[in-house]
Amino acid sequence: MLGLKGVATFATAATLLHKVAARAVFAHYMVGTVTQEHAQKDIDDAKALGFDGFALNIGDATQDFVSDTLSYMFPYAESVGFKLYISMDVYASGDACYKKKTSCNGPFDYQWVWDGYKASSAYYQIDGKALISKWKNGLANDMFFMPDFDETDGYYEAADAWWDYWGNVVDGIFSWETSWPERKGFGGLTAGDVSVDVLPMAGAHNRSKPYMMGLSPLQYKNAYGANVYRQGDLNLVKRMDNILNMDPQPDYVQFITWNDGPESHYIGNLWTEQNNDTQPWFYANQEFWPHTAWQPLMASFIEAYKNGKKSTEMAPPTGQVAGAMWYKTILVDSVDCGYELAGQYYEKPDGFTAGVDDVWWSVILSPDAGTGWKVKISGEVDHEGALHAGLNWGNSANKVSGAQLLQVINPSGEVVMSATGGLCVDTGCPNLIYNSNYQVIPLEEGSKSKQCTAISKAEDTTCSGTSCKSTVFDGNGPSAWRNVDCTWYTVENASYNAATRWNTIFTESAWADLNQYWLSHPHEGELNYTNEISNLVHGPEHMDCSKMADSVGCDSFVQCDDVNHPAGYFILNGYVSIHNFFWNTHTALTRVQASVTNQIGDLTTTFAEFPSSTLTDNLVMDFLGLGFALFTSPIFNYALTKIPYYSENPLQLSNLKDTINALVANGVTIIKDVIATDSTPLELGVENTLEKRLDTIVQVWYSTIDSMNESLFNGTSNSIDILHDLVTDGKLLETSFDTPSDSDIAAMVEKAIFGLLIPLTWTLSPDTHNAVVVDSQSTCDTSNPLSSYISSSVAKSGYVCYNNNIYYLVDVVSLDRYCQSNSQGGQLCRDPTVNKLPGVGELDGSSWGGVTVEDLVVGALNTWTQMGNTSSFLNPSDIGALDDIFDQGIRSAGVVHIPVGTISELKKTID
Repeated sequence: MLGLKGVATFATAATLLHKVAARAVFAHYMVGTVTQEHAQKDIDDAKALGFDGFALNIGDATQDFVSDTLSYMFPYAESVGFKLYISMDVYASGDACYKKKTSCNGPFDYQWVWDGYKASSAYYQIDGKALISKWKNGLANDMFFMPDFDETDGYYEAADAWWDYWGNVVDGIFSWETSWPERKGFGGLTAGDVSVDVLPMAGAHNRSKPYMMGLSPLQYKNAYGANVYRQGDLNLVKRMDNILNMDPQPDYVQFITWNDGPESHYIGNLWTEQNNDTQPWFYANQEFWPHTAWQPLMASFIEAYKNGKKSTEMAPPTGQVAGAMWYKTILVDSVDCGYELAGQYYEKPDGFTAGVDDVWWSVILSPDAGTGWKVKISGEVDHEGALHAGLNWGNSANKVSGAQLLQVINPSGEVVMSATGGLCVDTGCPNLIYNSNYQVIPLEEGSKSKQCTAISKAEDTTCSGTSCKSTVFDGNGPSAWRNVDCTWYTVENASYNAATRWNTIFTESAWADLNQYWLSHPHEGELNYTNEISNLVHGPEHMDCSKMADSVGCDSFVQCDDVNHPAGYFILNGYVSIHNFFWNTHTALTRVQASVTNQIGDLTTTFAEFPSSTLTDNLVMDFLGLGFALFTSPIFNYALTKIPYYSENPLQLSNLKDTINALVANGVTIIKDVIATDSTPLELGVENTLEKRLDTIVQVWYSTIDSMNESLFNGTSNSIDILHDLVTDGKLLETSFDTPSDSDIAAMVEKAIFGLLIPLTWTLSPDTHNAVVVDSQSTCDTSNPLSSYISSSVAKSGYVCYNNNIYYLVDVVSLDRYCQSNSQGGQLCRDPTVNKLPGVGELDGSSWGGVTVEDLVVGALNTWTQMGNTSSFLNPSDIGALDDIFDQGIRSAGVVHIPVGTISELKKTID
């Protein structure tokens, strides 16, 4: 977040239902696409550290994710006693208006937030008024206005003219820019300086208004059009020290921030669903750049601040020692990345030279720990210092390349705590940018050996002078992906998750460059799409993924050394994974073709015999499209749900389903086109045997898979976008990803075929079989609740317990019981006639594609409840229907058509 610009930008706000004491500490929280589970974890973590609440930064309040996130953060905060308030980032909303034409009503776009959450017990209040950043008109008696006006004239001088102008508008003030050293005239005089807060705080206090100070470790932003560094080093701990020793102290402190990865000042988790844009990923992600080691320092500061303690009285959250060390992975004084031609992000950030080559540390020693404690920092040289009770901080003796080690030594000379590990300090430019974020390493118990992880075995990957080319495909071009080799740490080590591997070698940039080149030079040298992409990265020749045949160059995975850049290795292997998926499906259908036709004789003898003529042309057309969807969607589901990326990010799987559904719908369209233009319908006609017609159906599916694969690799913008959805973030590179085997695919195809055919055998048979699902209206712990209608043996054959209700799949002839007098004066009675359906005992999942009685019952229930009394199959071209098929297969509404009813309902229709 940036501070207020004049009077047009605001920051800070919120609500609590009772008057609260001063000295509360908040964390600035970026509202985004974080999941409910992760948002709740953030609240739990912050509360455990002693934070009173989050200042929820909302930029564009019109975005759907804002309402989603607030809808689960507020109720959870209420339940655990945590507070929230809204920080309206109107500067960001103005940017959204300019770029996207959304959020163009300034503060008024936030009205719905205020209206919806001001009554929440989690919404923070001061003196019974909601703390909020908004125009005061109309809300003067309903809110507490504490804006960030620290870039307005006269603010830092506490000028009388400033207070005369703003005094009746503000109820308190918040200084954002003083959290860091000065930049462009705003900020502290040095790292950790609080002198610039003294006058504005005095101005507020002299007018009985509260003052909020910011607290932050650093600011480094190299994304979204900015490349800025504001000195970190000891800024965080010095400012803690100074705040605790101020007299008077600020009424509130806001930590900046909990989760703003792109600005590098975070101490919470950077969840991948919210922090996954390529550029900030280079320098801020949870796997390689966590900042959670600063949390114990914050917990100690919060406890001291709230209890009026000095910095020498700070205590570790637990035990006698707490602390952390932090450092950059490059040498500020000597690094020369040399990629400035690549654009703004590869230049030195504004303020870069204010950084220092050092290891920074802070140790909190318990007040009762006694004397004689020492700290030892080991980089290229060793440096020792004495520790005292409370807050300690310092730095090494500059020589810092390689691994770093911090040790805390007790009075007996024993190393009791150590900090080491993290990424190495490199003498070159391993990230390809002037990365000014910190490795933050926690103190852990015991003595440890100095260690670190090398970012790349290629120490110096610099590019300078005339050898730096200006185009992507001329030698050492400016795109970062071209400057990564096969020794890069995430190329060599497959144990890193696929998204990390994909992003840390800049594959997203490579994808954009390669495909832009293809679209600008299609079929150059008569090469097709995958031929050309492979050619551009010096991969295998004749790589034609559009063809379904042996030896097309798209069936074997390449190795990194087979291409000129690792990004090409990942992209080509993504193509191979997709091609193999379709090829396996393609070849499996040849097995199914013979298997299904061979089972037709058994089908009619096991379930019910019916003439081929009863399978009308309309039914066959339904069978073609719906059957295709019923096996292709589950095959995609089978493959994708095994990928860890999707088990960890279910929302992303849900989003990808749209792409998969579009692919399947395209396959259905291809089938319709084939039927409309080909001679195939002659093969499907009623004059042919059932075996012949099913054989032809499978042949159509076979050719459709071929056509789907061909269209996916045809090199159009649309197909490239679909490929990107499938491979981005390295989804198909996961070590656990595997395309379904022939036997797996065959089983899914058979399940689709027999899931449709078996109910039809009962319906179309010349023999009278009235297949019905009887709803017993009894829970599953009831023993044969319909014994007066259904015998035990029949009930057992069709029994299904679903949602704790008993259902029976049976053949109902009659449900009436009646008696007639005979000539001898007695009675002749007729009982209800409910029979076992032929073949139902075979539906145990071991044959017939794995179709079970439960599949048919649940499918019938879904059809009956969602589509009513209809014989129409669902439309496989409908994306909503395909969404259901992806998750439920043959159990989807509109697949199984068997009537459902209670005894009383069925009596009305059957008897």
